[in-house]
Amino acid sequence: MDPISITAAALVATALQAFATEAGQGAWSGLSRLVKLIRAKLAGDEAGNKALDQVQANPADEARTRDLAAAIDRHASADASFRESLAGLLREAQGDPIIGQFVTTVSGNAQVGKIVNIRDVTGNVSF
Repeated sequence: MDPISITAAALVATALQAFATEAGQGAWSGLSRLVKLIRAKLAGDEAGNKALDQVQANPADEARTRDLAAAIDRHASADASFRESLAGLLREAQGDPIIGQFVTTVSGNAQVGKIVNIRDVTGNVSF
């Protein structure tokens, strides 16, 4: 699966989880553009729309995020313009001081397990 598809789906899910509070709603204006781009592309794709709706309803559900990534990947593989639009929004997200910390680029045959983002730490951290 294309890393752009995985990252786009994960960003939607993560942003919906992390930025559901009033303080986070304006954190990155591109999130609404990302969701609109994905929703427009998935128009007519019943499985894709269902996956997006389910991620929006329960962003912590990793299986639903994988379903959304698969739907995005199907369309990004077939439409270079859509893929480039996704890539542009993800590059923009990386430049945002708040949401950029949630964007992880995965390439090659990399396998990524749990990722922890820590911003400001006072004292010791242990896992």
